[in-house]
Amino acid sequence: GDYWNNFEDEYIELRNITGFPVSLYHATHTSNTWKLDRAVEFPFPPNTTIAANAYVLVVNFNPLTHTAQRDAFRAKYGISAAIPLFGPYKGDLSNGDETVALYQPDTPENSGANAGQVPYVLVDQVRYNDQAPWPSTPDGFGQSLHRAAAAWLEQEGDVVEAVRHHQAAGDWAPAARLLVDNYLTLTMD
Repeated sequence: GDYWNNFEDEYIELRNITGFPVSLYHATHTSNTWKLDRAVEFPFPPNTTIAANAYVLVVNFNPLTHTAQRDAFRAKYGISAAIPLFGPYKGDLSNGDETVALYQPDTPENSGANAGQVPYVLVDQVRYNDQAPWPSTPDGFGQSLHRAAAAWLEQEGDVVEAVRHHQAAGDWAPAARLLVDNYLTLTMD
């Protein structure tokens, strides 16, 4: 973690694993949007929605104004133009130990000393590290962190997605174990 921070290629992926769209803003106070906080800070633009079973990426550059960097980023990672990119986020994703948190706005305070203030509710957070059980290969070498997602997907019974995340993280032994343990129930498309 101390030798190189590959910040130009860092990003955060938010994946909607539900079968319905998720709006990243308050239902009745639509100008109050979800935000990333802790390691990086990023308020989502108004009217941002993640489609069902889709994802968005948050990058550390402005994809609307830095089009050459955006195009190079999409080409490097094979990201379709249909995948929304947002940015820039403020801060950086440490190659060591860090926490990324996602917050949604609650109903604004309407009275008292805090009238008008928008409280935020923690939706999810991930504390990652370059120590076990996290893989070391994302530490400046270009791979993404997938281990937590793989473990969660495995617990939820989504073996195919768990294998995909283990493979993306370079965790071949758990991917192989899942395939061997579930070979009778898996079908290929």
